[in-house]
Amino acid sequence: MSSNSDLPSIDGHHDTDEFPLQLIPLGGLDEVGMNCTLLGWRGRFVLVDCGSMFPDRSQPGVEFVIPNLHTIARYYPRLEGVILTHGHEDHIGAVCHLLRAVGTLSIWATRFTLELLRPRLEAEDLRSRATLLTIDAGETIEAIGISIEAIGNTHSIPQTIGLAFRTPIGVVYHTADFRFDESPLDGQPSSAESVERRLGERPLLLLSDSTNVEVRGTTRSDREVSAALAPILADHPGRVFVTLFASNIARIQDVIDLSVRYDRPFVLSGRRIVANCEAARELGLMHWPDSERIAVERLERVDDSRATIVVTGSQGEANSELDRIAADRHKHITLREGDLIVFSSRVIPGNEREIFRLMNAISKRGARVLYERVAPVHGSGHACRGELEALLRTLAPRFFVPMHGEHRFLAEHVRLARSCGVEAAWLARNGDVFGVNSEGLRRLGTVDATPLFVRGNRIETADDALLRERRGLAYNGVLAAHLRIGGSPSKAATEIRLQSSGFLDANDPLLASAKRYLAETLELPAATAPDELESLIVAALRRFFRKAIGVKPVVLAFVDVDDRANAETVERNEEDEGRCTSNS
Repeated sequence: MSSNSDLPSIDGHHDTDEFPLQLIPLGGLDEVGMNCTLLGWRGRFVLVDCGSMFPDRSQPGVEFVIPNLHTIARYYPRLEGVILTHGHEDHIGAVCHLLRAVGTLSIWATRFTLELLRPRLEAEDLRSRATLLTIDAGETIEAIGISIEAIGNTHSIPQTIGLAFRTPIGVVYHTADFRFDESPLDGQPSSAESVERRLGERPLLLLSDSTNVEVRGTTRSDREVSAALAPILADHPGRVFVTLFASNIARIQDVIDLSVRYDRPFVLSGRRIVANCEAARELGLMHWPDSERIAVERLERVDDSRATIVVTGSQGEANSELDRIAADRHKHITLREGDLIVFSSRVIPGNEREIFRLMNAISKRGARVLYERVAPVHGSGHACRGELEALLRTLAPRFFVPMHGEHRFLAEHVRLARSCGVEAAWLARNGDVFGVNSEGLRRLGTVDATPLFVRGNRIETADDALLRERRGLAYNGVLAAHLRIGGSPSKAATEIRLQSSGFLDANDPLLASAKRYLAETLELPAATAPDELESLIVAALRRFFRKAIGVKPVVLAFVDVDDRANAETVERNEEDEGRCTSNS
């Protein structure tokens, strides 16, 4: 490892003598997802998580949104590796893109997280670029010149860890995603007091999950959820579908246990849910009797009247298992009247419309729907306000920066910290560079944290022309104008065809009006060159529809000129040019 003086300067933001500790969030602030934070000690850095998130409606054609890899790449000479706190997409979803951008990296994570990551690396032919290193709860690694301890968390996926960075000026505790549960299904209780015992000292700086800061009270225990599911699986006379996140291994195991207890064979349906459960079983995190599991292909060929079907698609995702079942497009499962579908998952903000659309589609097929609003069938994986307050009061950190959440969550978490007596609570934004010493925090500057967009194998920026064009197509639709000019220029016949996609119905009278407007405006037939004519058509049609209905569609214009007409036009132009020359 080179000395600090040999390391390249980055924007002049890293005065490691005055501020030996640096904090640079690159994702997860002002948004739910894409969690990614650089944390450094005297110019050497680790990246905590590298996640993705789904696009919003302003980003048509985008598959995933990821952190700014260009900024991370600038830190690569100083970057000693990545620590993954758990295996959710918003924490590991951009790792493959990161490896392609920077090269080889050490990656520390728990066994289950690595088990989820490894097949992705192999599928992308990136396994040779990653040195995979295990860090389990209670273990410590040496990196960036300090000790980093993994603190076991309760969350909605196995083997989640928080991180205690033990520096000479004090401990920095990054909670990652967490909640407290004195009686979790995995048998590993957690509380503010248990975190305090693990840390062993008052934190200099606390970085805390803010997802549920607006939710009063404490998170519902998994035992309560299990108690609500038990009578459903015991008493419902027909089939029970349970839809949830494929990573919620403890909940899936509980559903399997209850199904076996009440003589219900079970089915695991969905590629991700099957892969996750089999990986968890390999690691000893799940178990089930093989005789009680039915392959989805055999479901309707056996007596399945009391089967439990554990299925993906709880967020209303298009073409998910549950979406195809509700639309009667699933190859092996047909929804029946009397089926019960339990949504044992959170309604993620932004997904409400699609989730309720799916629930309505299920209801129209005669099945019943249960979800969190009408029955206690889900408990969040994120600490609610009561738990966040307990953590702040118990740990009494000197400095505080909220993480993971939309802007109003972060702002409310700052207010909560100040009400708990925290000396200095800062509201951070993605790209902020914080310097920390034993006296306090200071915002030293910013780096570029503009997110990147993934579309297939292509990485796009917010200013990408293709993204802007797709946005126009998505919001305003597209109109294709086909203009055919045939015959001689003196007796030319003109044919105009307009085809609309996502804009107007094919029989809309406005299309006929637009054709007349186009013919009058361009004084067709015309001897204008085809490329010039196409430009005129685009301008005329956008002008017409803006005046008619206030919308400017994306217009594609195509002009076909009969060869005979084109030849005569060229010949006539040459004659005109000759006459002009001789007259001069």
